[in-house]
Amino acid sequence: MTTTTSTTAEAGTAAPARRKGAIHDLGYKRYVGSRRPQSTRWRVVMRHQIAHGWKTWWRYKMWVGFAVIATIIVGAIMVALRSDMTAVGMAREAGDMPEALEALRAGAEAQMIRVVDTFVFGSIAWFCKIAFLTTLTVGAGIVASDLRTGAFTFYFARPVRPFDYVLGKLAGLFVLQAFIVLVPLVVITLVRLGLSEKTDELVANLEYVPKALLIGAVGALAYASASLGVSALIDNPRQTTALWAALYVIGGFILIGIGIAAEMPGIAAIDIAFALESFSYALYDFHPFDTDKVFPGMGVCLISLLTWCVVGVSIAYWRVRATGAAGIGGGS
Repeated sequence: MTTTTSTTAEAGTAAPARRKGAIHDLGYKRYVGSRRPQSTRWRVVMRHQIAHGWKTWWRYKMWVGFAVIATIIVGAIMVALRSDMTAVGMAREAGDMPEALEALRAGAEAQMIRVVDTFVFGSIAWFCKIAFLTTLTVGAGIVASDLRTGAFTFYFARPVRPFDYVLGKLAGLFVLQAFIVLVPLVVITLVRLGLSEKTDELVANLEYVPKALLIGAVGALAYASASLGVSALIDNPRQTTALWAALYVIGGFILIGIGIAAEMPGIAAIDIAFALESFSYALYDFHPFDTDKVFPGMGVCLISLLTWCVVGVSIAYWRVRATGAAGIGGGS
């Protein structure tokens, strides 16, 4: 009896009870979340681009600060010189610049305008500089960065088309550039309207508002499109940024020099900043120099700016479509 009890105890010690596990098959669960139409998915890319640009102070916030400071300075100068007049223009019959300047000193066909109006016409030149600096930190490397970090896998693993990606990036860059170029021009124009001394002058200057909107919109779109296209040329974002800086600074300087020296302003209009400045002068019917030999006409400027837009977007779409279709996620 004792032996049997001992054997049973030893057997119970040697063979502990097994733990029982359970396998739960969750099965397939239908997606019950909200569904967005395909035509609106570019907005997600746009919001991501804006949020990415706004993250750090040096990427975008710093340039917004510069644009605000420039707007305040220009507005303060306009208020200080609100009653001053200036004579600009030239003798249309003068053959070259020295003769034109001499004729201007003699008072031939001088164009008398308010000094504050010259800031409305010419302030675009300052904001073009800030817009270019913005493209160096937000714009010239965005597609290359996505290629390098493998973000294309994230985008195209979902039902996002290359068209949605390019449109979203372009829209995001346009919004960022609009606060650098378009908004300051509108603010300066409103300051000019506020400085009107008479009701007739105010009514006559109301046409400045749509002109400022047009110049700012075209300028923001040109800078956004050009930087987007350059960012898709190479996989390295630093190289695309350097390439864009060289094209804009060195290439623009050469084109403007050749255009002025050869009296072919159409060549100089290839430069975005020069085209925008000339487009502003032509749109406001402002003639600071011998317009036919220095500044291109409105049509030439508009064709140049729209060409930048079309070429930039086409390059970006071609590269994104080729890379996305190939399933390439990026490099190391």
